[in-house]
Amino acid sequence: MIIIYGMIKRLSIFFFASLMIAGCSTWMESQNQDGLYLTPYSTPVKSPTAENTIIPTMAPAEIAQPTPAPLVHTIALGETISSLALTYGIPIDLILSNNPAINPNALIVGDQVVIPSSADKAVQILDTQLISQVAITNDGCSRTADGGLWCFATVQNTSDQAIHNTSVAFTLIDDDGNALVERIAPTILRLIEKDQSIPAAVYFPKGEAQSNKAATRLYSASPLDDANNGFVRVVISDEQINQSESSATIIGKITLDGQEESGRYQIWLAAAANDESGNLIGVKREEIMVQDGAETEFYFSVYALQNKIDDVQLFAEAFIVEE
Repeated sequence: MIIIYGMIKRLSIFFFASLMIAGCSTWMESQNQDGLYLTPYSTPVKSPTAENTIIPTMAPAEIAQPTPAPLVHTIALGETISSLALTYGIPIDLILSNNPAINPNALIVGDQVVIPSSADKAVQILDTQLISQVAITNDGCSRTADGGLWCFATVQNTSDQAIHNTSVAFTLIDDDGNALVERIAPTILRLIEKDQSIPAAVYFPKGEAQSNKAATRLYSASPLDDANNGFVRVVISDEQINQSESSATIIGKITLDGQEESGRYQIWLAAAANDESGNLIGVKREEIMVQDGAETEFYFSVYALQNKIDDVQLFAEAFIVEE
């Protein structure tokens, strides 16, 4: 059993647990296809940035943005609104507002979902004091079987307070360092505690992925007001990991304790897979609704795009959606 704490602002919580999985039990074939999965691919490509080094903040440059025309995504087996938000680096609410006829809890294979263009994204909000206090580690990019490109980064909060609404600008560059196209991706959770690190990932579709190299910079981040912070206990129990070299399934139970108000809570669970060098090679996020902090089982898998999974980091946050 793991007992952890997190933020109570908006009755939100955060936890981090590093689950070392080398030598764990034999991989159990996952029957759960919910959420985003990254198909393993045999040819890794790395960003020119040295592994696990801090990337200095880049000044914004004139960059060819993706076409302003909205993209229409056809739902495949196992995809969710959350997985689409993670894939395209846009908020779930923005997808839902552009698709009022879609039931986010009952997507059907073959449904068409309008993905808003980058011009529809939220305006950049960056507290300038955080530029030197938020470190970005460039974890490189990996090709997918369909010709697209996933790029990864790890955001470390070195400030003396929690931050939120953090996002990273990923800029594909050519061999001469010229910017080709840029996409903005939020971290996989909204909240980053002080001295914590959380991944960010972005997907470039085949038509945009004309380079295997990406530069990164902090795009947005805001400090969280300490005056509104409190703690609520989170209990993770019966946790298990089943793995293969390219995937890991995480099973367990989660309970939210200590809140005085009843209501419905949304929990975001996320996992990040790392190789033996500590490089980020896969991410996954799930969303769970619970009533009054009731104990809830979770079951989801994370997949590696390259190399072998050496350990998995588990993240979560929760917030009240209905009192």
